Amino acid sequence: MARRLSGAVLTVRVERQQLVVYGAGSQSAKKAPARQRRLRLTPINTGIYRLSYFRHTGRWWPLPYTGTIKEMASIVASHLAPLLDWR
Repeated sequence: MARRLSGAVLTVRVERQQLVVYGAGSQSAKKAPARQRRLRLTPINTGIYRLSYFRHTGRWWPLPYTGTIKEMASIVASHLAPLLDWR
């Protein structure tokens, strides 16, 4: 699934029962933009997810957000959009 948010194209993939949000990476004149992990939604209960951010160190950093998919989508769009648009 791809979604455009503030000019950034996001892709969501299911990996190990988690939803991982990918965004476009740094653009090079010679290469197409690389897809980079940005956010992860991990199920913690039936229909409830915990949100994590993928840091430059290569590790996931848990954020203080939990809720339904709809609530997490709202938080991502309103509070975390700058994290998704690395250029």
